[in-house]
Amino acid sequence: MNQPDFSLHHVALTCRNLEKQQQFYEKLGFNLQRRYSDAHCSIIHMLLGSFCLELFVFTENASPILEPKPLAQHLKQPGWQHIALKVSDLLAAREWFINEHGLIPSEIQQGRTGIQYFFIQDPEENYVEIIQA
Repeated sequence: MNQPDFSLHHVALTCRNLEKQQQFYEKLGFNLQRRYSDAHCSIIHMLLGSFCLELFVFTENASPILEPKPLAQHLKQPGWQHIALKVSDLLAAREWFINEHGLIPSEIQQGRTGIQYFFIQDPEENYVEIIQA
């Protein structure tokens, strides 16, 4: 039997405030593709090129309580840790976050695999890695 032709469709992120998350990811170039809502949850799909980010908010989770996620320490926890977006000019992207959006990225670092990167956090402190590609 031949291996199925797998390809990435979406990554899902459950959040507490869908509107703030949507606004943040729109700043990164994601565009709203579709929206669904019922009494239990709201879901939006946002596209960046062909990459789909699915944002969920469940009625029982709509709360401002957040636990801090210290940079780099989050990588030691089992499970999905972040999404990574690539840019052609890492330094310019870092300056853009600082000057245009008032975000404070981590310093640019050289990863163990040779890739340069920095991290930012969305409004709910989820990590987004920005890499030089």
